[in-house]
Amino acid sequence: MNQQKCGMVAIVGKPNSGKSTLTNAFVGQKVSIVTHKPQTTRRQIQGVAIWGDAQVIFVDTPGIFNSKGKFEEALVDSAYRALRDMDLVIILIDPGDYQPEFVQTLKRKLKDRPHLVVVNKADLKKEVNIEGAFMISALQGKGLDELKAEILKYIPEHPWLYEEDQLTNISEKLWSSEIIREKAMLCLHQEIPYELYVECDAYGEQENGDIRMNHNIVVSAERYKPIVLGYKGSMIKKIGTEARLELEQQLGTRVHLFLNVKATEKWKDRIHILRREGIIS
Repeated sequence: MNQQKCGMVAIVGKPNSGKSTLTNAFVGQKVSIVTHKPQTTRRQIQGVAIWGDAQVIFVDTPGIFNSKGKFEEALVDSAYRALRDMDLVIILIDPGDYQPEFVQTLKRKLKDRPHLVVVNKADLKKEVNIEGAFMISALQGKGLDELKAEILKYIPEHPWLYEEDQLTNISEKLWSSEIIREKAMLCLHQEIPYELYVECDAYGEQENGDIRMNHNIVVSAERYKPIVLGYKGSMIKKIGTEARLELEQQLGTRVHLFLNVKATEKWKDRIHILRREGIIS
């Protein structure tokens, strides 16, 4: 029997560079939510890939940007914390937003830690010439086999940290909250998506195998509640329907989803909420 291998690989980069898409592509299933809006990823989410005898744990991180205020500073700090104790760091670049100084700053923070520079969205045909960089399209799966082979070179011999059928470090309750937040971010516009989080009130399997779950969409001010609800409840119904369809597809069972809207004034300034949401440690 071959010796087991296990290693941690952090994926870091600017917002919307495709970190969550790449994580999901390597895991083979959706563990991180994906939207076209910044600040989608708020916590370090681990996605577990099994490649032969190797268990590779990818750490999806919040995007790194010029932060303002406690909330944004906490997101960026979470991304930098992910660089510690990694076997490998992937610096992911969007060719439409490439800044050499950003990459150099990251490399300085990494010091001697092993890293790979990867240009995502290579299918967009934007010219970015970085010596030694891997060119991929996480969305289309292009270039991933070559990148996978290179990643495996950095994975040490070590017993697996997760069971073979475990795909992520977060619970189904938390994961379902993330799916609902994704749908809310996609359905809502302007500043509203960044002023909400989703918490699970109840989650349980029924005798027939169906799953019943109650979630609260929490906004930062009372004035946002009518927007999330929509005219005669049309918006929250749309969010709930889109979330339920994906949850049923991913979980492989019928889901009874109940949503409520709450307001917690200025929640982004409340340390206990940021800690509970995994944004700060």
